[in-house]
Amino acid sequence: MEVFLPKKVDLSYAANGLIEKLKGLSNILSFQWEERRENRVSIAIRSGKLLTHSLTLNHRLPRLAIIIDDIGGDLEITREFLDLGIPLTLSILPDLPYSKESEELAHKRGYEVMLHLPMEPKDLSFHNPGEGAIYSEMDKSEVYDIIISHINKFEYIKGVNNHMGSRITENEQIMHWVLSAIKPFGLYFIDSRTSSQSVAYGVAQEMGIPTGKNSLFIDNEPEVNYCKNCIDKAIEKVKRKGKMIVIGHPRETTLQALKELSLKLENEEISLVFVSELIQ
Repeated sequence: MEVFLPKKVDLSYAANGLIEKLKGLSNILSFQWEERRENRVSIAIRSGKLLTHSLTLNHRLPRLAIIIDDIGGDLEITREFLDLGIPLTLSILPDLPYSKESEELAHKRGYEVMLHLPMEPKDLSFHNPGEGAIYSEMDKSEVYDIIISHINKFEYIKGVNNHMGSRITENEQIMHWVLSAIKPFGLYFIDSRTSSQSVAYGVAQEMGIPTGKNSLFIDNEPEVNYCKNCIDKAIEKVKRKGKMIVIGHPRETTLQALKELSLKLENEEISLVFVSELIQ
């Protein structure tokens, strides 16, 4: 287990206090320092000679990556998100009017960009993935051709995440095809988690593709307060977990929420990073 603490906390003091508390809970466990450095303290917990737990206290700030999906339809709103001056990873749909211009603008401003790959959802009557989508009736060669065509439309993308795709990301065979097409380009893959039954993250791990997964959509409701509440939840969660990826969309309400909460993120000692820093 890793625990991330603010820099103002003395790690040795915190570790000693924790050991004393744990000793009061059990008389069959023993506690021993494994490592003690300025920004890292490790404790071994044993039952007899058996190591049962390893606990590490760190000074590294919790890291939060925010992806903004569906980029490419409105260049002005893209500019407004870039003007926030905070690390954002922009995921660009491949066939929108300003897809290429958005990529070039974001790259020029020092932002990370991804391909937002359209995939078939379960309910096509209410959710249209748009042009150039991957569908479940396609064969392997069709999947390959579409993905390679999309990737070649861009110059600076670092990774790929799925746009919609609840039907595709639950299908292990098709996800193998998708990820096999992506792998030769050296791109990472982020599972947007549009389905709780998605296998995409696990398949990417098995294939040795750098990967990560979305933990929270921050703007499912187009309201500023809803988005702010979701970001607050992300702040509390990332402080416990140490790192986290969330997804928003290019909406005025999302933009306003991020404007209002950017200072809070800094005050809470949350490090905003590009997605590539969190993949594994």
